Amino acid sequence: MTYFKHLFTTRKTNDSFLRLLRAGLAMFITLLFAIVLDNTLIATIGIIGAFSYLYFQYTLVKQNFIYILGHGVSLYLAFTLGILSSYKTEMIPFLISNISFICFITTKLFNVPKPDYFFILMLFATGTNLQNTHNVLQTSHYLLYGILGAIISGIIISLLLKLPLNQQLKTNNKLSVQDKYYIMIYKDPDIILKALQFSSIIFYSAYLSTLFNEQNGYWILITSVAILGGENMGDIKICSH
Repeated sequence: MTYFKHLFTTRKTNDSFLRLLRAGLAMFITLLFAIVLDNTLIATIGIIGAFSYLYFQYTLVKQNFIYILGHGVSLYLAFTLGILSSYKTEMIPFLISNISFICFITTKLFNVPKPDYFFILMLFATGTNLQNTHNVLQTSHYLLYGILGAIISGIIISLLLKLPLNQQLKTNNKLSVQDKYYIMIYKDPDIILKALQFSSIIFYSAYLSTLFNEQNGYWILITSVAILGGENMGDIKICSH
Protein backbone atom coordinates (compact mmCIF):
# COMPACT_ATOMS: atom_id res chain seq x y z
CA MET A 1 0.00 0.00 0.00
CA THR A 2 2.87 2.37 0.75
CA TYR A 3 4.12 1.96 -2.81
CA PHE A 4 0.76 2.93 -4.34
CA LYS A 5 0.49 5.86 -1.93
CA HIS A 6 3.82 7.24 -3.21
CA LEU A 7 2.49 7.09 -6.77
CA PHE A 8 -0.09 9.74 -5.97
CA THR A 9 2.13 11.87 -3.71
CA THR A 10 2.65 15.40 -5.03
CA ARG A 11 5.36 17.83 -4.11
CA LYS A 12 5.22 21.58 -4.50
CA THR A 13 8.09 23.16 -6.43
CA ASN A 14 9.19 26.72 -7.00
CA ASP A 15 9.49 26.19 -10.76
CA SER A 16 7.48 28.59 -12.89
CA PHE A 17 4.97 27.40 -15.47
CA LEU A 18 6.69 29.76 -17.93
CA ARG A 19 9.60 27.36 -18.06
CA LEU A 20 7.25 24.69 -19.38
CA LEU A 21 5.96 27.06 -22.06
CA ARG A 22 9.50 27.65 -23.28
CA ALA A 23 9.67 24.36 -25.23
CA GLY A 24 6.33 24.89 -26.91
CA LEU A 25 7.16 28.51 -27.72
CA ALA A 26 10.46 27.58 -29.39
CA MET A 27 8.72 24.98 -31.58
CA PHE A 28 5.82 27.35 -32.30
CA ILE A 29 8.19 30.04 -33.57
CA THR A 30 10.00 27.49 -35.76
CA LEU A 31 6.70 26.25 -37.21
CA LEU A 32 5.71 29.88 -37.79
CA PHE A 33 8.84 30.30 -39.92
CA ALA A 34 7.81 27.20 -41.91
CA ILE A 35 4.31 28.58 -42.52
CA VAL A 36 5.44 32.09 -43.47
CA LEU A 37 8.18 30.81 -45.80
CA ASP A 38 5.98 27.94 -47.04
CA ASN A 39 8.75 25.37 -46.56
CA THR A 40 7.95 22.01 -44.96
CA LEU A 41 11.65 21.22 -44.46
CA ILE A 42 11.79 23.91 -41.79
CA ALA A 43 9.03 22.06 -39.93
CA THR A 44 10.80 18.69 -40.24
CA ILE A 45 14.52 19.47 -40.00
CA GLY A 46 14.39 22.94 -38.47
CA ILE A 47 12.30 21.77 -35.54
CA ILE A 48 15.28 19.67 -34.38
CA GLY A 49 17.27 22.88 -33.97
CA ALA A 50 14.69 24.02 -31.42
CA PHE A 51 16.24 21.50 -29.00
CA SER A 52 18.79 24.25 -28.34
CA TYR A 53 16.34 25.72 -25.80
CA LEU A 54 17.07 22.83 -23.41
CA TYR A 55 20.15 24.70 -22.16
CA PHE A 56 17.93 27.40 -20.63
CA GLN A 57 18.86 28.17 -17.00
CA TYR A 58 17.68 30.49 -14.24
CA THR A 59 20.52 32.91 -14.80
CA LEU A 60 21.27 36.14 -16.67
CA VAL A 61 19.46 36.87 -19.94
CA LYS A 62 22.84 37.33 -21.61
CA GLN A 63 24.05 34.01 -20.20
CA ASN A 64 20.95 32.20 -21.49
CA PHE A 65 21.57 33.67 -24.93
CA ILE A 66 25.16 32.34 -24.86
CA TYR A 67 24.06 28.90 -23.60
CA ILE A 68 21.34 28.43 -26.21
CA LEU A 69 23.49 29.82 -29.03
CA GLY A 70 26.44 27.60 -28.04
CA HIS A 71 24.22 24.53 -27.93
CA GLY A 72 22.68 25.46 -31.26
CA VAL A 73 26.06 25.87 -32.96
CA SER A 74 27.14 22.49 -31.57
CA LEU A 75 23.97 20.87 -32.93
CA TYR A 76 24.50 22.49 -36.32
CA LEU A 77 28.11 21.31 -36.58
CA ALA A 78 27.25 17.79 -35.41
CA PHE A 79 24.37 17.51 -37.89
CA THR A 80 26.51 18.79 -40.78
CA LEU A 81 29.38 16.45 -39.90
CA GLY A 82 26.91 13.56 -39.69
CA ILE A 83 25.63 14.24 -43.21
CA LEU A 84 29.18 14.51 -44.56
CA SER A 85 30.20 11.23 -42.89
CA SER A 86 27.28 9.44 -44.56
CA TYR A 87 29.29 9.53 -47.80
CA LYS A 88 32.05 7.51 -46.06
CA THR A 89 30.15 5.22 -43.70
CA GLU A 90 33.35 3.47 -42.54
CA MET A 91 34.38 6.75 -40.88
CA ILE A 92 31.22 7.07 -38.78
CA PRO A 93 32.35 4.86 -35.81
CA PHE A 94 35.69 6.70 -35.56
CA LEU A 95 34.12 10.15 -35.78
CA ILE A 96 31.31 9.54 -33.30
CA SER A 97 33.60 7.89 -30.75
CA ASN A 98 35.98 10.87 -30.83
CA ILE A 99 33.09 13.34 -30.64
CA SER A 100 31.55 11.46 -27.69
CA PHE A 101 34.89 11.48 -25.82
CA ILE A 102 35.41 15.22 -26.39
CA CYS A 103 31.80 16.06 -25.49
CA PHE A 104 31.88 13.92 -22.35
CA ILE A 105 35.04 15.60 -21.02
CA THR A 106 33.94 19.10 -22.09
CA THR A 107 30.52 18.89 -20.41
CA LYS A 108 32.10 17.68 -17.16
CA LEU A 109 34.86 20.28 -17.33
CA PHE A 110 32.45 23.22 -17.67
CA ASN A 111 29.59 21.68 -15.62
CA VAL A 112 27.22 21.78 -18.58
CA PRO A 113 23.68 20.95 -17.36
CA LYS A 114 21.49 18.18 -18.73
CA PRO A 115 20.96 17.15 -21.50
CA ASP A 116 24.70 17.97 -21.90
CA TYR A 117 25.98 16.01 -24.95
CA PHE A 118 22.91 13.88 -25.76
CA PHE A 119 21.36 15.96 -28.55
CA ILE A 120 24.76 16.69 -30.09
CA LEU A 121 25.38 12.97 -30.57
CA MET A 122 21.76 12.41 -31.58
CA LEU A 123 21.95 14.98 -34.38
CA PHE A 124 25.20 13.49 -35.63
CA ALA A 125 23.49 10.08 -35.76
CA THR A 126 20.46 11.60 -37.52
CA GLY A 127 22.71 13.25 -40.10
CA THR A 128 24.38 9.93 -40.94
CA ASN A 129 21.00 8.66 -42.15
CA LEU A 130 20.65 11.40 -44.80
CA GLN A 131 22.75 9.68 -47.44
CA ASN A 132 20.89 11.06 -50.47
CA THR A 133 21.54 14.69 -49.57
CA HIS A 134 22.91 16.53 -52.60
CA ASN A 135 23.53 19.88 -50.91
CA VAL A 136 24.80 19.41 -47.37
CA LEU A 137 24.89 23.07 -46.33
CA GLN A 138 21.44 23.77 -47.76
CA THR A 139 20.01 20.90 -45.70
CA SER A 140 21.88 21.92 -42.55
CA HIS A 141 20.83 25.55 -42.73
CA TYR A 142 17.21 24.58 -41.97
CA LEU A 143 18.41 23.90 -38.42
CA LEU A 144 19.17 27.59 -38.06
CA TYR A 145 15.45 28.42 -38.04
CA GLY A 146 14.96 26.15 -35.03
CA ILE A 147 18.02 27.60 -33.29
CA LEU A 148 16.72 31.13 -33.91
CA GLY A 149 13.32 30.11 -32.55
CA ALA A 150 14.99 28.71 -29.42
CA ILE A 151 16.99 31.92 -28.88
CA ILE A 152 13.88 34.10 -29.26
CA SER A 153 11.95 31.82 -26.90
CA GLY A 154 14.78 31.86 -24.34
CA ILE A 155 14.96 35.67 -24.34
CA ILE A 156 11.18 36.07 -24.06
CA ILE A 157 10.90 33.61 -21.15
CA SER A 158 13.92 35.19 -19.43
CA LEU A 159 12.28 38.62 -19.60
CA LEU A 160 8.92 37.26 -18.40
CA LEU A 161 10.71 35.62 -15.45
CA LYS A 162 12.37 39.01 -14.82
CA LEU A 163 15.84 37.56 -14.89
CA PRO A 164 18.67 40.14 -14.76
CA LEU A 165 19.90 41.28 -18.15
CA ASN A 166 23.60 41.42 -17.36
CA GLN A 167 25.79 41.42 -14.31
CA GLN A 168 29.51 41.70 -13.79
CA LEU A 169 30.91 38.45 -12.42
CA LYS A 170 33.34 38.60 -9.53
CA THR A 171 36.96 38.00 -10.45
CA ASN A 172 37.26 35.28 -7.80
CA ASN A 173 34.52 33.28 -9.50
CA LYS A 174 36.42 33.13 -12.77
CA LEU A 175 38.52 29.97 -12.93
CA SER A 176 40.93 29.08 -15.69
CA VAL A 177 40.39 25.96 -17.77
CA GLN A 178 43.41 24.40 -16.07
CA ASP A 179 41.90 25.01 -12.62
CA LYS A 180 38.58 23.55 -13.74
CA TYR A 181 40.41 20.49 -15.04
CA TYR A 182 42.16 19.95 -11.70
CA ILE A 183 38.84 20.29 -9.86
CA MET A 184 37.19 17.80 -12.24
CA ILE A 185 39.97 15.24 -11.70
CA TYR A 186 39.87 15.81 -7.93
CA LYS A 187 36.11 15.21 -7.77
CA ASP A 188 36.19 12.17 -10.07
CA PRO A 189 39.65 10.65 -10.64
CA ASP A 190 38.16 8.03 -13.01
CA ILE A 191 36.62 10.62 -15.34
CA ILE A 192 39.05 9.91 -18.22
CA LEU A 193 38.44 6.16 -17.90
CA LYS A 194 34.67 6.73 -17.95
CA ALA A 195 35.00 8.86 -21.07
CA LEU A 196 37.03 6.12 -22.78
CA GLN A 197 34.49 3.48 -21.80
CA PHE A 198 31.63 5.61 -23.06
CA SER A 199 33.32 6.39 -26.37
CA SER A 200 34.18 2.68 -26.82
CA ILE A 201 30.53 1.70 -26.41
CA ILE A 202 29.50 4.39 -28.88
CA PHE A 203 32.14 3.12 -31.33
CA TYR A 204 30.72 -0.42 -31.32
CA SER A 205 27.15 0.90 -31.47
CA ALA A 206 28.04 3.04 -34.48
CA TYR A 207 29.68 0.06 -36.15
CA LEU A 208 26.49 -1.96 -35.70
CA SER A 209 24.39 0.93 -36.98
CA THR A 210 26.42 1.04 -40.21
CA LEU A 211 25.80 -2.70 -40.72
CA PHE A 212 22.02 -2.14 -40.48
CA ASN A 213 22.02 1.18 -42.30
CA GLU A 214 19.43 0.03 -44.83
CA GLN A 215 16.99 -0.60 -41.95
CA ASN A 216 17.53 2.76 -40.22
CA GLY A 217 20.30 1.35 -38.06
CA TYR A 218 21.16 4.80 -36.74
CA TRP A 219 18.52 4.20 -34.06
CA ILE A 220 20.92 1.70 -32.50
CA LEU A 221 23.38 4.54 -31.99
CA ILE A 222 20.76 6.94 -30.61
CA THR A 223 19.48 4.30 -28.19
CA SER A 224 23.00 3.58 -26.97
CA VAL A 225 23.64 7.27 -26.32
CA ALA A 226 20.36 7.57 -24.40
CA ILE A 227 20.62 4.41 -22.29
CA LEU A 228 24.35 3.75 -21.98
CA GLY A 229 25.28 7.30 -21.02
CA GLY A 230 28.64 7.89 -19.38
CA GLU A 231 27.00 8.64 -16.02
CA ASN A 232 25.29 5.25 -16.06
CA MET A 233 28.48 3.23 -16.48
CA GLY A 234 28.85 2.68 -12.73
CA ASP A 235 25.22 1.58 -12.34
CA ILE A 236 25.56 -0.80 -15.29
CA LYS A 237 28.64 -2.40 -13.72
CA ILE A 238 26.87 -2.86 -10.38
CA CYS A 239 23.82 -4.44 -12.02
CA SER A 240 26.00 -6.78 -14.10
CA HIS A 241 27.62 -8.11 -10.94
